[in-house]
Amino acid sequence: MDETISGALDTLELNGDSAVYWLATLRGFEEAERSEPAQDWDTFVQRFTAWTGQAGLPSDVTLRFVDHAARTYGAELVGYLAALTDDQVLAHCAQSGWARLITGHGADWAAYDGSQEHWEYFRDQFYIQANDIDPQVYATAHEQLSPYDAASPLERYHALVGLGLPVHTSAAEPAVPGFPDQEAASFDEMSVEEVEEMILAYAAAAVS
Repeated sequence: MDETISGALDTLELNGDSAVYWLATLRGFEEAERSEPAQDWDTFVQRFTAWTGQAGLPSDVTLRFVDHAARTYGAELVGYLAALTDDQVLAHCAQSGWARLITGHGADWAAYDGSQEHWEYFRDQFYIQANDIDPQVYATAHEQLSPYDAASPLERYHALVGLGLPVHTSAAEPAVPGFPDQEAASFDEMSVEEVEEMILAYAAAAVS
């Protein structure tokens, strides 16, 4: 999809629930304009503002769209959007929402330590954040993460990095039971018994 068209859709703040409605609204306006085209830009803006206001589009959203149109295709922009299919617009909404999810909440994963408890916590928070943006974005997030619910820490690590999430390399290693803070401790600071216990824990984790 043309970047200008994508940008125009973004100005309308569409989501899966509103996209089809607003596409129908734009098609209605475009059809009305075909029968009696505006003779100048100011007339077009007045008509478009009145039409979208009656349909329920907030005035600030309409203003952003009009500004985008003025800098790109002008009045023809409505026609280009009206020619899109419902599936094209919904696909754009899903992609745009996913990008917002990664940008707005991706950094949260930096604290993920690779443990099962952390996986469940950060995964569920990510689902909640995705659903707040759009149920379609939640569906995408679930599709991306749920296959790794029974995966190893290393598999999860590579999957999360592949999604553009800032996961630390330490999350690729399995946690050692009983030693959640092992990386922060120095062997010089540990007793012989603690070292022996850690070795046994590593061995037990490797066997299991």
